[in-house]
Parts: sequence; structure tokens; C-alpha cells
Amino acid sequence: MLIAARQPLFDYAVQQGLAILNATVKNATIDEISATVEVPLLGGIDVTVRDGAGRGRWWGRGQWGQREAGASSQRLSRGGTGCVLLSQGPLAEEVNVTTLQVDPALARVAIEAGFYHAAAANVTANITFGWSWSKGPLGGSGVGELFLEGGALDMIFLVRNQEGGAPQVVPVSSGVAFEDLQLSVHAASADWLYQVLAKGCFWLARVKGSEAAF
Repeated sequence: MLIAARQPLFDYAVQQGLAILNATVKNATIDEISATVEVPLLGGIDVTVRDGAGRGRWWGRGQWGQREAGASSQRLSRGGTGCVLLSQGPLAEEVNVTTLQVDPALARVAIEAGFYHAAAANVTANITFGWSWSKGPLGGSGVGELFLEGGALDMIFLVRNQEGGAPQVVPVSSGVAFEDLQLSVHAASADWLYQVLAKGCFWLARVKGSEAAF
């Protein structure tokens, strides 16, 4: 009887937990990271990852709603990790999450020692970003997308009652891991340096036993 009476609260907690996840991921940011890619014969090249909003909107795996003519791309698929070009740049490093999906049927909430423990499976997310490179007065830019699937969420939170309002959900800790990662980067076909970097990334992935395809 007591469990049945608490079920509406459990259902509410699941909905609020998913709402927190959605809001948290869509506002995720990455810190400014500087890196120099060493290319044989060319030397060090600075590469930048930045917010990809406005450059193109990815609405499906490997597809773009907007794309510049003559663009070329390389897709790199790896389980759990990827060859990502990082960097330094003047623009805000903000991840643009275009899609986040969590199946409510695979989400559960339980009470453990005064805390609520939420778990969800089969979480997927699409992330877009812009990137650019520079070598002295030369430079180029492009866009990229990241597709994550097979995610597992584990979150602990509290529920505080408020007079005259809905209960407040307070996150205590959370963690999420994905089983598969797919990364695609795009640039103008005339960007010769992009071709060099893409080929190098492809070669590195093969050396480490990963699979990649153009």
C-alpha cells in the first residue's frame, strides 16, 4: 500500500530526472584547450574546436540539413573513444547538442538510504561543432558532428518539498557512459591541410585497431 502511494512520486521523479539530464547536457560546455598537431614536413598546426551552431544542423546520423557545396568528409567510428582535434580559439567553446533521447521505459528510480537513485539505459545524443586550423597567415575551417549511443545514466538526487509548489529535485551526483561513438568532420574539398589531418587521423585509428571509412 505504501509503495503504491509513492508511485506517483516515483513517476514524477523519473520525469524530473530526465528533465535535469536534458537541461544539463544541452548546456554543457568544454573548457578552452590548446593543442598543436604535429604534421610531417609542415610542423606544428593549431586546431580549434568551437560552437557549431549556425554552420549546419545535423538532423540524422551522417546527414546535414545545410551543407556547403563541394564539401568533403571523413567518418571515424570507435568504441568509446575517438580521434578528436582540439585546440585554441577566440570563440566560445560550447557544445551544440542537437538531439538528446532517453527512453522513459528504460528509466527507473529507487530509494536508497534517504536518496533517490535514478538509472536510465539506451541514451543517445547528437552533438555538432565547428573547427578551424591556422598556420601563420594560412587557415581553414569546417564543421563536425558526434553521435553517441548506448548510453547508461546513473544519478543520485534528493527531492525537497516546497509549500505551495512542486517538489524541488536536487542532484547530488551523476554519471553517464556510452558504448559507441561516431565522429565525422567536414571541410571544403579545397582545404588541402584538412585532407592531411583527416588522413593522419584515419591512419592513427587503423594503427590502434579501430575502424574508419570515408
